[in-house]
Amino acid sequence: MARAQIKLLLFLITLGIVVGCMATVFWLYQNVLVSESKTMETIQEMHAPGRSPPDPGARRFEAAMDLVKGGKLGEARDALYKLLLQFPKSGACAEAKRIIGEMNMDALCALDASGGKKDYIVQPRDALLSIASKNHTTIEAIARFNSLTSFNLQPGEHLFLIPMDFDMVVDVTTRKVTLLHEGLFFKEYGALKIALPPGTKIPAEMAIGNKSAMIAGKLTSPVSADFVKADKTIVAYKNAVTVGLIIHAPPRPEPVGETTLTTPLNPPAGTKSKSPPPEPKPKAKASGKGKGRTAAQAGPDADEDHSQPAPQSGVILSNEDLEEIYPILRKGSKLRIVH
Repeated sequence: MARAQIKLLLFLITLGIVVGCMATVFWLYQNVLVSESKTMETIQEMHAPGRSPPDPGARRFEAAMDLVKGGKLGEARDALYKLLLQFPKSGACAEAKRIIGEMNMDALCALDASGGKKDYIVQPRDALLSIASKNHTTIEAIARFNSLTSFNLQPGEHLFLIPMDFDMVVDVTTRKVTLLHEGLFFKEYGALKIALPPGTKIPAEMAIGNKSAMIAGKLTSPVSADFVKADKTIVAYKNAVTVGLIIHAPPRPEPVGETTLTTPLNPPAGTKSKSPPPEPKPKAKASGKGKGRTAAQAGPDADEDHSQPAPQSGVILSNEDLEEIYPILRKGSKLRIVH
């Protein structure tokens, strides 16, 4: 009896070992061999001709959009910045830049105390130019955000000031114009045209100098009601006196009676303009500081005279984009040309 029990026990042990081995072999087959085979098939499919490689930034972008939907805009913007840093070649980067730019612009224009914004109390003998210079901002930004209609300031008056510490990068290959804030991406714009002056070496470093706004050939002040309608020009200098690049927009249509007279960006060869020739301007006198000089001829300190119309070269932006950039860039802001 005892021997029979021992034999039965050994049989059960042997059977258990055999079943365990068979289960182990089956598990290895299902979870290792089959899985590895599927992985190899997936890799082969990924490298198949005509098939796009996986985009690792897509999931990051979707996660950032979930944060936007949840109202967590600060976290969403940080996530989009990480996407640009970690996956700069992702197909989602273009949309990520657009969203970051809109977020940044909204934050810049918000009437709050973020980013060094402050409530400034006008002191005796204060002027807009001195206030803008001391607080790293521009006259145009002060006028726009405080709805000023005059240069006359009263002591004790409150002004909302926004620091404008921005630089610009012009990429001639992608035809993109990028604003940088403290070295970080802020917003990107698409240029209509980029035509560099002959002999310009890339990369090039310049600085923003003069800015002008003109209507019908006459300067318009930032506190004018028509300032938003003016043709605006920003001039960057290679050095103290040499013009490096001019940033402008296509001329705005000017009403003539009941019709509209427009100037094409690039008129077809062999065509003649039907518009009347411009009236001759008086010759400039040799004497007088800043008198008789054009925006391109005057140095970066000659902000009082900008009589030259915008040329058809340089960086040409849409009027809407230039209108947004104009109050942001201040004298001395760096401009870098890359490709």
